[in-house]
Amino acid sequence: MDEAWNMEEEFLARLRTGSERAWTQFFFRFDPFIRSVVCWSKWGFDPSAREDVMQNIRTEIPRAIENYRGEQPFRIFLRGICIHRCADEVRRQIKQRERYLPMDVVMEDGESRHLDYAAGKDFDPVYAIAEAEQAALLRRLLEDMGPPCSQVLAQFYLEELSYKEIAARTREPISTIGNRLGRCLERLKEKVEKDSFLRDLCPTSHDSTSGRG
Repeated sequence: MDEAWNMEEEFLARLRTGSERAWTQFFFRFDPFIRSVVCWSKWGFDPSAREDVMQNIRTEIPRAIENYRGEQPFRIFLRGICIHRCADEVRRQIKQRERYLPMDVVMEDGESRHLDYAAGKDFDPVYAIAEAEQAALLRRLLEDMGPPCSQVLAQFYLEELSYKEIAARTREPISTIGNRLGRCLERLKEKVEKDSFLRDLCPTSHDSTSGRG
């Protein structure tokens, strides 16, 4: 784990007393991380909104630190604060002005066109953004892995094909598909585990290939 994320109890105690020096050190260490989350392209924030959200996060952190007792890694704790405040800003924008959901569709002439649909009252921006981020992350990981893993994992997770459907497409035994998928999934987990940011965004403890035999 990166030493920058180690939160010694003595340092936490100084933060809780409101030490100006301690808080200066804190934001020097963690402002780049806070900004990186706020600047996710999927939030769609303009520069002004980004600065407002960052200020809201900086305001909340001292209150949150009061109750932090190391129940979870500090990286996950801080990332959670950032994501929740970003989600609050998305909801605020939806409430104050009609926000639209982009969608690319193929028209009758075969051309792809970009349309915007108003976000309905049941639209959950956190879920939509998280889904988009994870899908983009998975595609990048698969591209790095190359065939045959990139192919079988994309077929199973992105196209949601069953073992039988993949076997029919590749003209291979179902057992071969199952074994290959298992090996490739282990490789995928190893890649995620080697990157601290990916571990937080895409935890692997509950991953499974069961359910679509």
